[in-house]
Amino acid sequence: MRSQNGHSGVTILVVDDEASVLALARTMLWRAGFNVLDASNAAEALKICASHPSTIHVLLTDVLMPDMNGFDLAGQVKARRPDVKVLYMSGFTDTVLLESTGQSLSGLPLIRKPFTAHRLITTISGLLEDHSAALPSEADDQARSGKTD
Repeated sequence: MRSQNGHSGVTILVVDDEASVLALARTMLWRAGFNVLDASNAAEALKICASHPSTIHVLLTDVLMPDMNGFDLAGQVKARRPDVKVLYMSGFTDTVLLESTGQSLSGLPLIRKPFTAHRLITTISGLLEDHSAALPSEADDQARSGKTD
């Protein structure tokens, strides 16, 4: 069932080369009331970015993909759509991401895979409000669930 909570005017472009992650994120966002565009690779995402007639509010992109990393994709999307907000997602450690991309995730909006629908929606809502304090940390999630490293 699709939520009627005020997200209906917000469009999110989701990019992930893993079909299961792409489908799950798309479903979570759609159920929360967002308009969702999806792409299984960077080239497809750039085509959507170039051809979509309306605003794309958020780019939700995997960091490590075969054709282009999420940082490079975000740079190209922002060149066409400077107001787009970017949320990176990854299941890899910061060390692996740094070694693979040459870029640090420090200070960048990131959601770790696997994620819950609540975490994804809360993180995107905080990003849209542009309040970095509204972005829940993984430590907050762990404290709520009683988990620690």
